[in-house]
Amino acid sequence: LSTCDDQQREFILSRIKVHLNALKRYTYGKHIVARVEKLIANG
Repeated sequence: LSTCDDQQREFILSRIKVHLNALKRYTYGKHIVARVEKLIANG
């Protein structure tokens, strides 16, 4: 996510948002969710 452009980031985030609740069940998923939520909050 840190190396992609804005269009790619929006595409990836839109795909991940659908699965946030499922990701929260796993330790590695919690790290992904935290990063995604941070990116969403920052715009």
